[in-house]
Parts: sequence; C-alpha cells; structure tokens
Amino acid sequence: MSMREDVVNDEFTGAQEAPVFPHLNDLIDPIGGCALQAAATLRLADLIAAGVDRVEPLAVAAGADEDALRRLMRYLCLRGVFSVSATGTFGLNDFSTLLMEGDPSQLRVSLDTDGFAGRFDRVVAEMANVVRTGQPAYAKVFGRSVYDDLTAVPPAGNTFTRLRAKHSAEFAPLVAEACNWSGVRHVNDVGGGTGALLAAVVSRHSHLTGTVIDLPEHEPEALELLRSAGVAGRCTFDGRDFFAPLPAADVHLLSNVLFNWNDDDAVRIMKRCAEAGPAHSSQPSVPSAEGRVLVLERLLFEVSDGYDEDAVMSAALDLRLMAISGGRQRTLADFERLGRRSGMSLASMKDLDRGLVLLEFRPIPRVNE
Repeated sequence: MSMREDVVNDEFTGAQEAPVFPHLNDLIDPIGGCALQAAATLRLADLIAAGVDRVEPLAVAAGADEDALRRLMRYLCLRGVFSVSATGTFGLNDFSTLLMEGDPSQLRVSLDTDGFAGRFDRVVAEMANVVRTGQPAYAKVFGRSVYDDLTAVPPAGNTFTRLRAKHSAEFAPLVAEACNWSGVRHVNDVGGGTGALLAAVVSRHSHLTGTVIDLPEHEPEALELLRSAGVAGRCTFDGRDFFAPLPAADVHLLSNVLFNWNDDDAVRIMKRCAEAGPAHSSQPSVPSAEGRVLVLERLLFEVSDGYDEDAVMSAALDLRLMAISGGRQRTLADFERLGRRSGMSLASMKDLDRGLVLLEFRPIPRVNE
C-alpha cells in the first residue's frame, strides 16, 4: 500500500480520516514541542543531573503535580528525551543534556515558556488572523509592541537578549574574517545588543575601535562582555534608539536588525547609517561614498529556487517576523531596493554559513549640479 493510500476507516460511520504522511507529523501534532517546552521550563534536566531522579521528589523540586509529571515523563522517555530504568529512575542522554541551563546551545532558554518563548507561542497561534489582516499580532495579544513588551517584562527581555548574544557569537568570527578591515578605523555595531559581534571583530583586528549602539538597558551586559573579551579599552557603548541620528563611523554593522522591521522602517535605519558617514567626514550629515554599511541577514528564496534546509529556515523565520513585529525576510532584490531607497547601492555580497549573507552597501555620492 502506498502512503497516499494509507487511510483509516471509521468502522462506525464509514468516514475516512486524512491520509497519513509521516514527514508531516511534526507539523500536525504540537504535543512534542509542548512537552519539550514543559521540560525546559521546569528545568527537569538540571534537576535530574543533580540527583533528583525519581518522579515523587522530582515533582516536589519542580513545583509540579506528581501525576501530571509522571505522565509527561512517560511521553518524554518514550520519545527518547530522557532515559528511565526498570526501577523508575530517570537519567540524561545526549539529547536531554542539551536541556541543561549551562549548555552552549541555549536550548533550554529558547524553550522556556516563562521567557520569550511562551509569549512567542501565544502570538504565532494568531497566524490565521495575521494572514487575514497582514498585521502583526503581538500588540493584540499583549497590548503593546514586542519591543515595549520586552522592556516591560524582564524574564522575556532577558531570555531574548541571551539568545541574541548566543546567535551573534556563533557567526561573529565569520564576519570578522569576511571583510577587509584594513582601511577602517571605527565600527558602529548598530542594534548590537550586548556587543558580541563587535567584540569578535575588534578582537581579531587590533587597529579597530568600535561602539555598540542600542537601548540603554543593554549597557551593563555589553560593557561586561566587552571587558571579558579584552576590548573594553577600544570599545564604548552608546545608549540610543537607532532611528535617531547616529555617531560617525567608517563602517556601520546591521546584524539581524532590518528583518525586524517593515520596509519603511528598514529604510529609515539604513538612512541613519548613510547620514552618519565615516568617522573622518567633515560633514557627517551628508552621505559619503567612503562610509560602508554591512548588513548581515538570511536571504529569502522563492519555492522555484529549489528546496534546502536554509530556504525552509528562512521561510519559517519570515512567518515568525510577520506575526511578531511585522518584519520580514528579504530576497536579494528586496535588499537592493532598500539600498536604493536609502541612497545606497549594493557593492558586494558574501555567503557565510547556514544561509547567512553579508551585504555591503555604499552611499551613492551626490553629483554637484
């Protein structure tokens, strides 16, 4: 029997259920993801690693109902997330160790429903209405924009910041190596959060100085990261909104910033970078061909371009952005249009890793009339 013929007959009504496609199971059934989120939120892996490895004390330590936890652990053990002995003692395996607090993957943080993940899930559940209206759902669900909410709710803001820092640290060495920094003196990491990207670039190139530009609440973490990276003497933090005028720099980095915003706002951000110009400009308010804007993001591909994991990841992120902030993933042509609207031209593109590209924009010189 082919998979398309694999249907289930209801012996009472004669009705047929939908065909079974195993590769769609994860799309259809949310239980697996919800169970993992529960394990991460309750910090079960850390408790088991500490020796709390039977259901009764585990329920007490996790602040959970014993019967409900037993049922959750039954499912997770059957799915191979945790191990269990014949005497009912739970253990960790290669997968469940990823759910521990200190794991470099930060998987526990990304699944913790007490942080940003839980708010994210409530928003994306509104996907049908987002598609109907074309508007993000965050304000509808929580009464304020995602950015205002991350500031107002520390657990959500803290987990979001941790995940941004982890992601930046992963690709920062690629950016540090991908560019020719020989003619550059000062770099602005615009919307740089805790400064993980700037720290990697400046650490690699000892002649560079830099500034992390982000909202003031990120300053303590950014200064600590820059200090721990050994570049605090060459880097500063500038607490400001990047829609405001920016300080001059030879290079402005926009790492995973533009995708959070619609096209009009993305153009406003790029224009601010172009207006700031290079650090040695005598007229920083006038765009200069010497200044560069480096944009690090994933490219969005059409279905006709073919299937691969990077294309699926980018399309999935596009839906998340649509629901949460009204932002979007963009094709290369989309970025070229943003550049032209911002008074810049796309000078080069470099493929990095896992679908990430580094786009170099240069302000178009004004011709004297």
